Amino acid sequence: AMLKQHPNMLVDLRAYTVYSLAITGGAPGSLQDKAIKDAMNQVWDSRDKLNDEGFAFAGLAFDALKDSRADEITKLIEKHVKQDNGGAHWESNRDELLDFYGDNSPETTAFAIELMVARDPNSPLLPKAAQWLATTRPSAYYWYSTKQTAMVIYGLTRYLESSHELGQPSDVQLLVDGKPVGSHHFAATDSFSAPARIFVAANQLGSNGQLAIHKTGAGVSYWSV
Repeated sequence: AMLKQHPNMLVDLRAYTVYSLAITGGAPGSLQDKAIKDAMNQVWDSRDKLNDEGFAFAGLAFDALKDSRADEITKLIEKHVKQDNGGAHWESNRDELLDFYGDNSPETTAFAIELMVARDPNSPLLPKAAQWLATTRPSAYYWYSTKQTAMVIYGLTRYLESSHELGQPSDVQLLVDGKPVGSHHFAATDSFSAPARIFVAANQLGSNGQLAIHKTGAGVSYWSV
């Protein structure tokens, strides 16, 4: 009924609405329900107007409803990726759910991760996107807002379920100009511990200040400077 009452709803918001219905049991497991079918078809027909977060919402909705169009949307969103310095992300400067402008790239990237985990779990973009999220936090413990942090955690949780990288030990050594300046051991039980910090004193920076991180062990380590 809500979808019928708002025929001019923004297409990204419509994609999110149908996605929410699909993952909470508010929609059937098929497209037999006419209201849901019409809404999904409307999103699909307007897909050229979707931003990347809207693409992810639509893909996740199609996935939840076992609609093969989820695969095409996954391919489209993978083509929109931005890659640099070993990371991968999807850019967004507007939050359509809250109707304001601002950097929404972390949230958009998190939903893209969820979609790829569901439809393309072996994508090489997945570890790169997880690394990008870890290295672009404005704080050691959270992203730009409570909402954004929650959405990012949802995406990373899905990725960690798929990658099975938790529970593996590793050792990290920090070097400046080739000289060790600090190290840390991550035990198999440290997955949910507070982030470890290695402080580098001014007199350890050397002449070039070239930073390198060496890791050994089966665990995966994420870092930020």
